[in-house]
Amino acid sequence: MQYRRFGRTEMLLSQFSLGCMQWGKSPQANAIATIERAVELGVNHIETARGYGNSEERVGKALARIFKRVPRENLYITTKIGPSSDVEEFKRNFETSMNLLGLDYLDNLDFHGPGNLKTIMPAMNDRGCLGFVRKMMSEGVVRHFGFSTHGYPTGVMDLVNTNEFESINLHYYYFYQGLRHVVERA
Repeated sequence: MQYRRFGRTEMLLSQFSLGCMQWGKSPQANAIATIERAVELGVNHIETARGYGNSEERVGKALARIFKRVPRENLYITTKIGPSSDVEEFKRNFETSMNLLGLDYLDNLDFHGPGNLKTIMPAMNDRGCLGFVRKMMSEGVVRHFGFSTHGYPTGVMDLVNTNEFESINLHYYYFYQGLRHVVERA
């Protein structure tokens, strides 16, 4: 397995990450076995989201088993939470995510789904979600902060240009390189 630096973090993530969006459509035992097997094969990054139904719960159950034989610091866990104009709602979602995942700290937290800066401006201040994330980072509960998006180049570039995020999770691959300039800028 090859490992690469993730965004502006110092995390060295496996070239393949395990995204857990579709876990609700398969039996729980299959989901847990898939996560365990991925880790056995060298995948060290597991990605889920508050909005993925029971995904965080299943990832948490798998992690509880995996951490009996793999040191916590060998895995990197990302979850994503939609930024909200209601910071209390964001905090509740964060606490739910941490409880379901069974983690004391999160390696990477992403704002989930912003397509442009305008849509998340209410969250991007010290009294909003961004302020809460910064507080969690200062306490070591969140190690790194990024965003995940399906947005278009102009809107995503505006998010990158805030310089608030250490990483981006976006659709960029061989058959779709419409965000090439964003990737180069980031």
